[in-house]
Formats: sequence, structure tokens, C-alpha cells
Amino acid sequence: MVPSTPHPRRWWALGALVASMLVLAFDSTILNVALPTMAVQLGATTGQQQWVADAYVVVFAALMLPAGLLGDRFGRRRMLIAGLGVFLAGSVLGALAGDVNAVIAARAVMGVGAALIMPLSPAVLPALFGPDERGKAVGMTPPPRSASASASCCSRRPGTLRDPRSTCSPPRSPRPASAS
Repeated sequence: MVPSTPHPRRWWALGALVASMLVLAFDSTILNVALPTMAVQLGATTGQQQWVADAYVVVFAALMLPAGLLGDRFGRRRMLIAGLGVFLAGSVLGALAGDVNAVIAARAVMGVGAALIMPLSPAVLPALFGPDERGKAVGMTPPPRSASASASCCSRRPGTLRDPRSTCSPPRSPRPASAS
């Protein structure tokens, strides 16, 4: 068996994959910070604000498994690029939206793109990296996910860093009574 030569731009491709996962991860953080201002400017009701936040998550969760199947059937790289394009289109639509219903629709489109990106990003790594470098490459993909999870946790209301009811820091245990 002839050893395959590694892809010459594999590290650049890994950087692009990590960047795409960071964009997905920080999307919810950015929305949670911007939602109060958006709600005032767009005149959104509480229910509409909930849909702005949840349209993305509902579509993302519903389509993640079928997106992996599409990647297996039509090619992981092709579907990953399609997911990036769909996510970009949804982002542009959301930025240009003039009313809250358009923002909800744009967030749902972004959820479709995210559902394609998230499972297919790690799935393309074996094609880019040989067995000797694959461990390093896979080790570089969790930081965007964990960074986004911690940032997302701290941006949610009411548990913000400024809120005394914050869920971002561990609960403080009472000090033991000193024996005097």
C-alpha cells in the first residue's frame, strides 16, 4: 500500500473548521447580548423574543442527524461548504431584517446551516489528517466548543456575571463556624 501524502493546506483547513465552530458557538452569546436592544427596536413581544432565541436551536437540533446523513450521501466537504453558505445567508438576512418575524425566519435558516456545519466539521478531519497527526487535529476542535459553552452560560439572563443570581460561578458554600 502506498502511503498517502498529507494535504498541503490541512492546517489552514483545520483553522477554518475551528473558526466556523467558533462562529456557531458565539452566535447564541451574541444574540443573548443583543436581544434586549433588538426587542425594543423591533417592538418584539416576549413570545417573539423567545422564538428569536429558539428558532435557531429547534431547527439545529432537528436537522443535525439528517445533516450527517446528507454529508455521508453527497460528500462531507460539499455539505459543509453548503452549510457555511446557508449560515452566511441566514446571518445576512437577519442583519437586514426589518421586523421580528424576518429575524425569526433568518434564525431558522441559520439553524439549518449550523446543523450542517456542526456534525460535518469533525467528520472531514480523517480525510485531511493521517493517523499520526489526527490526534492533534481532533484536540484542537474542542476549545471553540468549550469556550462558547462558558461564554454562552455567562451571557444568559438572569444568570449574567453582574447578576447576583449568576449561574456562571460555582455556588458559594457557607464558611464553617470557627471554634473559639
